[in-house]
Amino acid sequence: MRNITNPHRGNYLKHILIVGGISIPTLILFILVFVVPFGAEYKQIKREVKIVERNLKVAEMGYEDKKAEFQELSHKHEKLLSELRNPKSVEELKRDNQFIQSITPLSNRWSEDKLFKKEVYQLETKYLYTTLDNIYDLLKNSSEYGLRFGVDFPIEFESKKGKIKAKMAIAIYKLKPVKR
Repeated sequence: MRNITNPHRGNYLKHILIVGGISIPTLILFILVFVVPFGAEYKQIKREVKIVERNLKVAEMGYEDKKAEFQELSHKHEKLLSELRNPKSVEELKRDNQFIQSITPLSNRWSEDKLFKKEVYQLETKYLYTTLDNIYDLLKNSSEYGLRFGVDFPIEFESKKGKIKAKMAIAIYKLKPVKR
């Protein structure tokens, strides 16, 4: 008869070997099937995340630099920008300038990106008693007056009895208003 008080005496080692023999290969199989393939993928994703974080940091630093530069330029050229956003009318220019005989509109269109509007006018001066200096003064005074424009070449000059008359195309640019 068997001893009932110690039914499993001496079987501990056998149980440990059986459990260990099943557990260790199962653990190794689990590691090989699940952990190793996903570990390589995890390393790849972690590498990509570091690259993206570095690029983001560089972009943020560049953005801050550009923002500071933009604010500095905006402050520096505030008068020019306000004149381009709200230019004085061509009629005011003609009324306030004694050298201008006529201003005729030629075209009026927005840029493709809708950031500025280009208005082209034919400007004709009166006969002036002196040299071309008066025409240059007209251009200089107009820009100081609050109207920024470009002069399209050629400028046609006409001389009559020592007086000079000029005809030119001017392009007035108007910036799109800024939404704040």
